[in-house]
Amino acid sequence: MAASYGSATFERPNGSKFIKDLYFDDAAGAAVRWDEGSGASATSSTFFTPREWCGLKDVVIVSATGQTKTQVNLNGIPSGTILRNSLHLAAIVTRPELDIVIPPYTELKLLQLA
Repeated sequence: MAASYGSATFERPNGSKFIKDLYFDDAAGAAVRWDEGSGASATSSTFFTPREWCGLKDVVIVSATGQTKTQVNLNGIPSGTILRNSLHLAAIVTRPELDIVIPPYTELKLLQLA
């Protein structure tokens, strides 16, 4: 398989949403890369730190990767949430809705797992 792009959708307490682009380099144990303003790429940041309360509502992966799972980490600690990549492909319109609360200034990292 090869690297893929994706996006993460967040919802603020007032109901407004924002999206961050993602880059999956398809290496086991590697962190997903986050857009820093010019699109996500292999050299982008490995974490995202929101400045306000928000909820991670959706993760979309454009095309399949060799890694089968994505682990959600908050401040370097596994949150207990593991996403099955096959359920979060863009072609799947019935992706499970997420509701992972992210407190302000919490480092959110997604790790690719085999």
